[in-house]
Amino acid sequence: MIYELIKKKQVLFLFLLCVIVYNMNRREISSCDTLTSRYLPISIIKEFNLDLDEFPHLYSRSKKSGYRKDSRYETPYYIQKINGHYYSNYPILIPILAVPVYFIPVSLGLPINERMVDMLSKFTASILAGLSVLFFYLVLKRITGTKTALVVSLIYAFATSTWSISSQGLWKHGPTELFLALTVYFLLIGIKREEYVVYSAIPLGLSVLCRQSNIIITGVLVFYVLLRHRKCFLKFTAILSLFAVILIGYNLHFFGNIIGGNYYLQQDHHIPYYQMGDEGIWSANPIEALAGLLFSPSRGLLVYSPVLVFAFAGMFYAWRKKDMLFKALIISVVVYMLFLSKFSAWWGGHCFGPRYFTDIMPLLCIFPVFITREAFRRRITAVIFTVTLIFSLAVQVMGVFIYPCGWNFTLEDGNSLNYKRLWDWKDSQLAWCAKNALKNREFILEKTAVKEKRDREHYRLSGQKIDFRTAGSHRYVKYGWNMPEPWGTWAAGPESLLLLSFNEVKDRKLIMKANSFRRYGKHQTVRIYLNDNLIKEHVFKHIDPEWEIIEVEIPGRYFNGEIEELKFVYKHFKRASMQDARF
Repeated sequence: MIYELIKKKQVLFLFLLCVIVYNMNRREISSCDTLTSRYLPISIIKEFNLDLDEFPHLYSRSKKSGYRKDSRYETPYYIQKINGHYYSNYPILIPILAVPVYFIPVSLGLPINERMVDMLSKFTASILAGLSVLFFYLVLKRITGTKTALVVSLIYAFATSTWSISSQGLWKHGPTELFLALTVYFLLIGIKREEYVVYSAIPLGLSVLCRQSNIIITGVLVFYVLLRHRKCFLKFTAILSLFAVILIGYNLHFFGNIIGGNYYLQQDHHIPYYQMGDEGIWSANPIEALAGLLFSPSRGLLVYSPVLVFAFAGMFYAWRKKDMLFKALIISVVVYMLFLSKFSAWWGGHCFGPRYFTDIMPLLCIFPVFITREAFRRRITAVIFTVTLIFSLAVQVMGVFIYPCGWNFTLEDGNSLNYKRLWDWKDSQLAWCAKNALKNREFILEKTAVKEKRDREHYRLSGQKIDFRTAGSHRYVKYGWNMPEPWGTWAAGPESLLLLSFNEVKDRKLIMKANSFRRYGKHQTVRIYLNDNLIKEHVFKHIDPEWEIIEVEIPGRYFNGEIEELKFVYKHFKRASMQDARF
């Protein structure tokens, strides 16, 4: 039995199992948030610096867009130009952690292309997530027996966003989980051997370097150490202070402020619809946001991992009967949830499920151990536990093997958030992924971000030109397109469709300025149809992103005089990550 192997101290088996399973889908899944973390390890190894100057494709597309007036902001949201160099707006500890994985391939001179970078970053993420499972298991071993510890560790590993988020890309969540699991491990040992309380400050400080919002958990645990381990308090806070000096020093040196790139991500976010109002990013209604964090059909924790209802039940038990440390962990979870409930983008942007809850999974998943045995003594609770566990596993399988399914783009209504989509039970993200699976993993194309309008005036061209850098272009979209960005609008599926209307039927000339996303050295081919009539097949001359002009003469007989359907079908499309743009 597996748990017998674990019982014999073979924790390596659990780690290897996780890493193997995490890589079974053979693709990287994240977003542009992780781009700089994917490429920065290469810069550290080859040039021993922290800039990204040698990767112009990370910043060149928006360089002349005029999106931001200050030259300091002439870059995508994830990168900044400072004193002539390009720096990541995201924490540097994560790419530093990736250096050991990147080192041999980069040092051997292997080709550093997109495929290689995605593979290395995915493998790094799987290792970090696997290590978090290993230390989480060691945490549980200090609380309960081997069998229960194994079961709950596997729940943490495969029935939560640890699998669908942390293990799939170089997000900030995976390292945060690892360091928080280590922190709790040392604190548990510290109940009997207080010197380990001091050691816990090291991973706790590293968690803040990974994600500054972890200072909330740090504050709670500092207060716990003050009350429970007063003799260690000065050493504990001294180590944390050292990490604070490192973080603040780095941010002041490179960004000129104490919170670093986060300042620009928060104050001048690249996607206006991340804000649900004009009040700013901390203006969410906490009751609505908390309900969404827990119960939204497309973002709710208890929808994507319903087995964690036993974690909340375990929290009540632990609060009444367990050590003060567990009360501190409960407070950390609750305070962190309240923090997220004030964040306007509580729904986490383009992602699968409750991404922001991933950070506190090592804390939350501890508590089922306190009631697992009791749950299986009663048939009804045993059935509920089993059913919710199976459902949670199935959901994570969707996130790993089927997602992305196109649902995220339905959140966009022009440049604003279509908030109602987060509460649409009949047409949720999981429903889209399920339908996607039934359609041989094809993108769902019949859906649209807004209800289709049959009014010709809605689609009538306001002039001779559609500017896809503006929110106004969204009125012509039926499906298959991302949101407008400073350089244009990316396609988002194997097909894309525009709906147009003209004052009269006659021969027309279509002129498009288009850009092909790189596809591992392959030239993109796009077939263009008007009302199902093939009017052009264009092969892009350039592999690297470069604008090309496509001109098409369209005979008047192809127009129907009503709402015209202009369709684009792509030969190559990328589903290996959230960067699903190709045209």
